[in-house]
Amino acid sequence: MTKKVGHILERIADKDNLRLAVKNSQRGGKAKRRKQIRDFNEDSEKNIDILHEMILNLDFPEHYSRKLTRKADKGKIRKLDDEDYMPWKIMSHAIMQVIEPIVNKMMIADTSCCIPGRGCLYGVKRVKRLLRRNPEYTWFTQSDCKKYYQSISPEYMERVLRHKFKDKKFIRLMNICVFDYYGGDEIEETIENERTKKERSANWRIHKRVDRESQPQRDRPHNDGGVSRQVAPELRRHGDVGPDEAGGPLPAE
Repeated sequence: MTKKVGHILERIADKDNLRLAVKNSQRGGKAKRRKQIRDFNEDSEKNIDILHEMILNLDFPEHYSRKLTRKADKGKIRKLDDEDYMPWKIMSHAIMQVIEPIVNKMMIADTSCCIPGRGCLYGVKRVKRLLRRNPEYTWFTQSDCKKYYQSISPEYMERVLRHKFKDKKFIRLMNICVFDYYGGDEIEETIENERTKKERSANWRIHKRVDRESQPQRDRPHNDGGVSRQVAPELRRHGDVGPDEAGGPLPAE
């Protein structure tokens, strides 16, 4: 049975943890120029005390977000939810600083790109080692889940956390600060279309189709018997062709 972790709420509300969360949430020059951050920093210790009481009493203001559209470096348009700095952006860091080490232990060794110290290079090395140890694994598929985070059910995430954490107040805190989103019908339709498209491509790329008759290969040179007889013995030394079409024993190596 999984050993559950307790006293999470108190660790999140710890003032040293909140000070670190404030520091991490203000990294970068642009962030510090925001009016909400400047207002918070005018009396940061008093605001930390207020946030400390909010967490222990689970008494937060109404949580709402603003929809923003941003263009990424490569030109991709992203739709983001912008929250107030106090308390929501600070709470995101305060929660993750406590539960991230615990959650990371639940990940498999191949999980990369989202864990400090396990970037893209780590993932590439893991794949290369897998292929060296298992040369029979020759198929791969590349995929990208659209609207991945919005499509995760809050109810499912709550069940996962209840399996690991026994602090009921912490679960209530997550429902207040994190699990109050809903992807909407548009997200569900996008996910269903993406799933259908991937099922069609998987049948063609990975599995041999039994409902299609084999078609002759086009634009390939005709292989006459003379060429085959000349090169077959040499190729067979490297395991590239079958029995000698010309007949007779193979030449000595």
